[in-house]
Amino acid sequence: VLDYSRHQAGKLTAAPAPVRLDELSRELVRSFSVSAKLKGLRLEVDAAGACAAFADRRQTKRVLANLLSNAVKYTASGTVTIRCEQEAGGPLVRVIDTGTGIPPERRDELFM
Repeated sequence: VLDYSRHQAGKLTAAPAPVRLDELSRELVRSFSVSAKLKGLRLEVDAAGACAAFADRRQTKRVLANLLSNAVKYTASGTVTIRCEQEAGGPLVRVIDTGTGIPPERRDELFM
C-alpha cells in the first residue's frame, strides 16, 4: 500500500540483504518508547532467538514502523508487542496490541 503506485510504475527500488528482524524490532521499540510511555502503554519485543529475513531493510523498517505507530496511536491502555518468530516457511513478525481492534464491519474495506 505504501509504495503501490511506485511499484506499478516499475520505479520502486529495493536493496535486499540479510536483515535481523529481532534487532530491527528492538530499534523500533526504542524509537517509540516515549510515545508509548506518555500513553501509559507497555511496549515490548517478544523474540526468543534470532529472526532474520532477506529483505530491503529500509522498506521493512518503514512497514513495521507504520504498524507500530498505529498500534501505539490506537491502543488506549495495556501493551503493544512486536513478536518475531522464525518458522519453517520463513520469518513471521506480528504487531500485537490490547486495543479494541478494527470493527468486523470495516475489515473488508481495509483487507481486500
